[in-house]
Amino acid sequence: MIFLVLLPAAICDLYCYRVPHIIIIMGLGLSLYHNFMVYGLFHGVIYFSVGCIIPLIVCSFFYLLRMLGAADIKLISIISSYYSLVFSARVMFYALLAGALFSTLKILRKRNLFRRFLYFSSYIKQVYREKRLIPYYASANWEKEAVIPFSVCILFGYCICLCIAS
Repeated sequence: MIFLVLLPAAICDLYCYRVPHIIIIMGLGLSLYHNFMVYGLFHGVIYFSVGCIIPLIVCSFFYLLRMLGAADIKLISIISSYYSLVFSARVMFYALLAGALFSTLKILRKRNLFRRFLYFSSYIKQVYREKRLIPYYASANWEKEAVIPFSVCILFGYCICLCIAS
């Protein structure tokens, strides 16, 4: 059932670099309903809340550095609240692998490996010089060139986890 939330989220992210709030709301509603049916009203709310809140806390560090988008974190929270924290951690692991592959292919297609390496090295130098963490993409001109639609990677990670589990 979560596939029916992740697929439109991935399509929207792929074409618009945004995931509409209605998709997130539908996913949260589906997860809450699932928890009510499986665990009952009281325990369902507890499992749902824990499943939503822990990924938000863990991933907020990456959001503050602009390494993950808000919708990506919310999708991981939906997966976590529907399945489990362990399952969502596996999804995140495979999503990061898919993201690395996606990024590599994008760099090769755009032929900007040297430029990206210079940007990364200047980012590391700036963090070292200022002795504090700063957002990785501080300017909007990198948005289309460097950012990947990570919701697509989350969908791939989810599908891989489902295939491995069955």
